[in-house]
Amino acid sequence: MALLAIVIAQIDNIRGSFFNESIEYGQTQGKISKSTFNFHPASGGGSGYRINIQYEYQVGRKEYTAHKVNFSASSFRNPEGAKALCEKYPKGMSVIVYYDKNAPGFAVLEPEVDGRDNFTITLIVFLLFIFALVIFLIVNLRNKVAKRISVKKVKSKKKRRKK
Repeated sequence: MALLAIVIAQIDNIRGSFFNESIEYGQTQGKISKSTFNFHPASGGGSGYRINIQYEYQVGRKEYTAHKVNFSASSFRNPEGAKALCEKYPKGMSVIVYYDKNAPGFAVLEPEVDGRDNFTITLIVFLLFIFALVIFLIVNLRNKVAKRISVKKVKSKKKRRKK
């Protein structure tokens, strides 16, 4: 279940990394409305520094707010990486926002795909597939066992009736 939550949380990264060619990007001007990072403790040694870069943009007459800078993860193991990204996009800065023409709420500041993160995303998708396969096999095995028990009970009842 945790793996599914991770995939759902990373769905934009998966879409942008693996299906970037299918997105028809439009461009518009936007403005950074928030640019911060903070330490995020996690159990099991997964703590790090999470960025929170938010920007506002308009497509047609509708205004949008987004936070996706690129299709990489939004956290860093050390503060230097998070700080550098926040310095690159300071609050108040005008930026070019790339949005999906078919779904303008999907936007990113850096639409280029970074190959370093494809491994992580591929691994997550692979693990989700393995997880689904294991669940399928468990449910299938459970149904077979339940059917065998049911058949044995029916045979047992028939034997008792014959006596």
